[in-house]
Amino acid sequence: MKGSHINDDQLHQQDDLHQNSDHMPLPSSTREFAWIALVSAHLQNYYQNRIHAEDIHILYFSLQQIFSHITWLYQHGLPILSHETTTPFRDQLAHQFACWQHLRALLHTLERLKVIAHLLNVTTMSIIHTLNNVTPPTYEQATSSAPFTHFAQEEEAWTKAFQDLGEHLRDWQRNYTACSPFSTQFSPLALPASSLEVIDSSFDALLIHGSTLFGDVLSDLRATSIDDDEALSTCLLDLLQQNDALLIATDTVIEPLNALLQYHAITAVLR
Repeated sequence: MKGSHINDDQLHQQDDLHQNSDHMPLPSSTREFAWIALVSAHLQNYYQNRIHAEDIHILYFSLQQIFSHITWLYQHGLPILSHETTTPFRDQLAHQFACWQHLRALLHTLERLKVIAHLLNVTTMSIIHTLNNVTPPTYEQATSSAPFTHFAQEEEAWTKAFQDLGEHLRDWQRNYTACSPFSTQFSPLALPASSLEVIDSSFDALLIHGSTLFGDVLSDLRATSIDDDEALSTCLLDLLQQNDALLIATDTVIEPLNALLQYHAITAVLR
């Protein structure tokens, strides 16, 4: 993170927060991302006889929610907080209350992200277990039973979806790079510098592993062939590894972020 930069949409969201303390611009629970839908359709088409449909559905749901939450963190939550803490203000009380609101939204988002990431882990392990205990069909059996959908057939749809994914991942990085580090934003406070550095390093790690999960592992999942269970299991193990790292980063940041939130809580109560 370097300096504070915020676009018009994010400024409008910040204005809404000041005007209505009960309103929080949180991650969407309904938005669908084409690249996740395509991977889910790929698994459904080619592995329906070996992977439980419920597991594929939960995998799809978990990936959608994780992507939505990470997008909110790096495109909205962190930039808006950075703008608030680096912009001159007149009312100290209003400023601290706004910081408390933004920190609370960040913390709640991370807590939900942690729960969903655990769900993804459990589901992925269930799929790997199933693949290891079900005899794979022959190539002819697999292709004859696979209902090739419009999504699964069109290379153009794949290409467009993963181009859009790449742009989203670059947006994460651009927005985060423009934010001031927590160690800079909150340096005047009577808090240990080490705790602020932990927050910064944790958000660094979350961005790296989230980008790898969706940018690399998801692409590898899409490329798995019909009769190659070993390749699919390898991709799923890679997914587990990145998701575990994402969970560690989330766990690590929650405690010091909560301490920072509590520092501002008395101001919120007074208001």
